[in-house]
Amino acid sequence: FRRMCRREFLNHNRLREWQDLYSQLKRVAKSIGMAKPVRRRADEIDEDSVHRAILTGLLSQIGMRDESTDKTASKGRDRKRDRRTEYIGARNSRFVIAPGSTTATSSPRWVMAGELVETNRLYARNVAPLDPRWIEDAAGHLATYSYAEPAWNRARGAATVVERAMLYGLPIVRGRTINLDRVDPELARSLFIQGALVERDWDVPEDSRLHRFLGHNDRVLAEAARWEAKTRNRSLDLEVEVLTEHYDRHLPAGAVSTRHFERWWKQNSDREPGLLDLSLDQVLGEATSPEAYPDRWPASDAPLSYLFEPGAPVDGITVTLTIAQFLAGIAPYTWLVPGHRTELVTELLRTLPKRERTRLAPLAQTAAEIVSQLPEWPSVDSVDICTAVERQLAERGEPTYEVSVRALPTHLRPVFEVVDGSGRMIAAGREPDRLGRRVMGVVRSLLTDHPHPMTRRGLTDWPGGDIIGCTTFGFGDLSIEVFPALVDQKHSVDLVVLPDRREQHDVHWAGVRRLLRFKAERPARRAMNLLGDSGAALNRLATSDITSVTPAGFVDDLVDAALDALIDAAGGPPWSEVDMRALIRFSAARFEPQLTAAVSDVGEIPELAVDVVDRLSALEESTIDLSVAIADCRRVLRSLVYPNSLTAQGLDRSADVVRYLRALGHRVDQLPGDRERDLANTGRLRELETLAEHSADAEVPWMLQELRVSLWAQHLGTNGSVSAARIRRRLEPTSNL
Repeated sequence: FRRMCRREFLNHNRLREWQDLYSQLKRVAKSIGMAKPVRRRADEIDEDSVHRAILTGLLSQIGMRDESTDKTASKGRDRKRDRRTEYIGARNSRFVIAPGSTTATSSPRWVMAGELVETNRLYARNVAPLDPRWIEDAAGHLATYSYAEPAWNRARGAATVVERAMLYGLPIVRGRTINLDRVDPELARSLFIQGALVERDWDVPEDSRLHRFLGHNDRVLAEAARWEAKTRNRSLDLEVEVLTEHYDRHLPAGAVSTRHFERWWKQNSDREPGLLDLSLDQVLGEATSPEAYPDRWPASDAPLSYLFEPGAPVDGITVTLTIAQFLAGIAPYTWLVPGHRTELVTELLRTLPKRERTRLAPLAQTAAEIVSQLPEWPSVDSVDICTAVERQLAERGEPTYEVSVRALPTHLRPVFEVVDGSGRMIAAGREPDRLGRRVMGVVRSLLTDHPHPMTRRGLTDWPGGDIIGCTTFGFGDLSIEVFPALVDQKHSVDLVVLPDRREQHDVHWAGVRRLLRFKAERPARRAMNLLGDSGAALNRLATSDITSVTPAGFVDDLVDAALDALIDAAGGPPWSEVDMRALIRFSAARFEPQLTAAVSDVGEIPELAVDVVDRLSALEESTIDLSVAIADCRRVLRSLVYPNSLTAQGLDRSADVVRYLRALGHRVDQLPGDRERDLANTGRLRELETLAEHSADAEVPWMLQELRVSLWAQHLGTNGSVSAARIRRRLEPTSNL
């Protein structure tokens, strides 16, 4: 036997060891009653079963291919050695497969070795490939498991987690997704509630009776979201807190997935069908009374909508009005709804200057007291909220205060959405004046396309009868109030209806003035004759690029200003034929002396304006840089003398305009030697003009002109006391914006 082994190149000792092991296993199998093994051919043997059987004794001799060695380029004399695939073994050992092994060239990803022999390096012999899943089956109890990335999985209908397993430092499970309830049922339940029920990341069958509670809760949350927008209360953390707590209170501990939940709910839905239904009281808690946040304005039944989205164009309350409702007045809507009234009044008080605010501190308490004195809902003809607050302050004995909506937070200024008869929006915005212009444009277009029956065109005399102050006109489903007036068309007069009562007075005044001109005998020629030498100045003024005033335009302006004075003296424009005939007789008797007086008042204006223009032209040739002063002088001249300036200013201002022009001429005379003082005065005036840009006070521009007189031509005198401080105090409500 020894000679045979030597002849066949077999190791005698290894064969004897195998024979001993085989006989021992045979005896053990027989003693425990195992069936006698059947001899099989080599191709019938399941190699994997053999490998899995012996793996349990070779757990410390497994290895995983080191991927980094496959990417390293080999160089030099050890090129072949470096090219061998290296394996990471148990406890961070490293080995390579012995060159004589049949697996040395295939380099499987996972291997197990019958023995590890260390010579110049650690070699694995008797190597076989293995599946890492066999390792977990054989030694799962020895592995170390870790879990990460718990998340809701819509496809599985359950929360999942990534599982990893290590054995002797080798990752036998790199990243396997399993259901989280196998590891942490409590967290799995929480993620199920959050993902499936709160965030609705769940494939729910349509029209399922079992899932009706979801639709009910969605409707409750939608209503709660409307209340959140109404009250502007972000503390209503609907989905995260209230809804999660609701489901957590009613679901059993075993409801960790959609499958578990549906099985439980099928058993309980018939017995307690409303168990999972959310109520509005649960969400809102102690909510404000619904009457404080209505969906419609009580007096006009105008729809109200609410949005709580700071920075959005329509953040706050949006009031939807028809054209007729808008034209009837929007002042009552500035009061907002009662739920926001106290905040609105508080912010209005904050717009006051600091020294006036301190008298009202604490503002929140003062605002609450003011609101308690105001009606809950303003009437249709109520004043705006600013006027109402100012009146309440006056009743409290406070000094005269002026509050303003311009400095209010955006959400406290309502958005007005104006719609036509079909409900189509035609204009929207927060600025009443700008919105009014757009709405008026639409109404004028309607009036042009659908003339009122009383419309008359091409008139040169009173249309007959009385002109009523207001009437109603309808366009399909739309009915609005319109205001008849005579409109000046220069060569004739039209009787038309206007959409704005405020526009009616001025337009009708101009129309009546035109009818008076038709009755006067050649008024323009009479005015030109009275002007006399001023005509030459007018011709020179027409060539200037500053004023744009022509001789004919100045004469027409003068006649119109004289007729305006007569209309004003007669008590205003007439609205009946009898009053018009009386005005014509009144004008005929007094027009000539009135025109003569007007020429006397304004005759110097063209000459003074031309004189200023000539002096400015001379200064432009100066070597001194006077560009800022010259530009300001040109701007001031343009503000005093312009087309139709006499009519716009009124004859009662003509003496002041003459004085302002004299002061401007005196300033120009001083300019070459007084440049620095002129620049300083110009800077102070420009600052005041900037503050006055948003002021509606008609006296402020005249006060600024008087201040110019006091700065550059004190010898001419001013109309009353004037100073920069006085103007600032008058502008304080505006400058506080």
